[in-house]
Amino acid sequence: MNPIQIVWFKRDLRLHDHAPLRRALESPEIPLFLLFIEEPFYEEDPHYHLRHRWFIRESLEDMNRQLRAFGGKVHSFSGSAPEVFDYLSNQWEVRRVISYEETGMEVTYARDRLMQAWFKHRGISWIEIPQPGVIRGLQQREEWHSSWQREMEAPLCQVDFAKARWPKVLVPERWKPQKIANYEGQSLHQTGGSTEAKAWLHSFCTQRSKRYRFSISKPGHAVLGCARLSPYLAWGNLSLREVVQHANAHKLERAFQSRLHWNRHFVQKLETQPDIEFKNMNPAVDGLRKDCPDSLLEAWKYGKTGYPMVDACMRQLRQTGYLNFRMRAMVVSFATHHLWLPWQSISPWLASCFLDFEPGIHFPQLQMQAGCTGIHTLRIYNPVKQGMDQDPAGKYIRYWIPELRSYPQETVHQPWRISPLERLLLKEEESIYPKPIVDIETTGRNARKQLWEAIHSPEAQQHARVLLDRHVKSKLRKFNEANRSNGPKN
Repeated sequence: MNPIQIVWFKRDLRLHDHAPLRRALESPEIPLFLLFIEEPFYEEDPHYHLRHRWFIRESLEDMNRQLRAFGGKVHSFSGSAPEVFDYLSNQWEVRRVISYEETGMEVTYARDRLMQAWFKHRGISWIEIPQPGVIRGLQQREEWHSSWQREMEAPLCQVDFAKARWPKVLVPERWKPQKIANYEGQSLHQTGGSTEAKAWLHSFCTQRSKRYRFSISKPGHAVLGCARLSPYLAWGNLSLREVVQHANAHKLERAFQSRLHWNRHFVQKLETQPDIEFKNMNPAVDGLRKDCPDSLLEAWKYGKTGYPMVDACMRQLRQTGYLNFRMRAMVVSFATHHLWLPWQSISPWLASCFLDFEPGIHFPQLQMQAGCTGIHTLRIYNPVKQGMDQDPAGKYIRYWIPELRSYPQETVHQPWRISPLERLLLKEEESIYPKPIVDIETTGRNARKQLWEAIHSPEAQQHARVLLDRHVKSKLRKFNEANRSNGPKN
């Protein structure tokens, strides 16, 4: 059989600053097979949605447009990883497989454990290269920051396909990914691929960053005023190192650069403690929340809670796959504090909506916003106050909630206060906006009381110290401990 080496793409869908590609091209005499597997979990796991598969396919198409000049191609297969590699190893002599390490969900960890045994059994070398800024096996943070700094300052990996040799491949129909149908909001989503990613990066660094500080918390302005790079980082169309170096070169403000640092900080949390996909980081809050009636959960999902800022955000998210950070925190707060839902019950829905679903950020952030870590300040957002602060004229609310377009500014944030006479003057479709499904004064007070008692119990404090030792650099631990004692915030 003819020999090949395989570069296996996962969440690293680019051709530049790519260590596995550079490693493979150090041996150009071995034909290079570029592989992406559309695995069953993309359809079966509720954290994923058609929007993710569509973005992935756009990214692969962009890669293939770039590869045409060199005669190469990324070959997409549909099936489980063992099945695909079994087929490939029966067609060619697979000398080695090279990929990045992946910090993902249990489904991908399980797949990787299975593949390690599979490759070992068949005598195939699998080289996994660490993601820059993430250290596998790390149990405490003392050296993490300096390692992150070195990785971000290192030169970008230069990838040269000029001498690459490509095996002749014809993918049988049974292995080809099936066509996928259009989906709601498709035209409103960002387009996948490094070409689009670099355009967004360039426009932010040279123009849009000037509006960043003003726009970051305001959902209506954040659409263009924020970087909008998160899906390209989540799916690897850009490397984090590339973005950090662009930010440094353009002297972007510290508020943005700090968020690039936090990106890998949270990914490292999941890498260090994978069970936070399922379990509360601080078990002192276990069993505190109960599932609420399905009617309340559905109202939250589809933007019909009766709280305009929550509903506008959920409608935007469902249709566009995007929501700025502060509003993400607010909708999670509403679900976990005011509806008293376990974060685990809202995780799949939110992940399926986020075009930039990144497990390493998703799960730690959910737990932090739900008050389940015991090491962060408890924040219970008031959605009425957030609306008045971030959308004072109600322009964003009226855009996403047609039912409120004729409401006067005095009541657009609290439509239940509209007078009977004003309601009579509304059009029929504008009079059907629902009443609030909960009383946030009562639910906020109850949540604050129960969480405050739980996270200040001796058990919670003991677990908090363990978490601080594991996830926080020593000189920051005193700050975190002091910050936790300041009380809950809006």
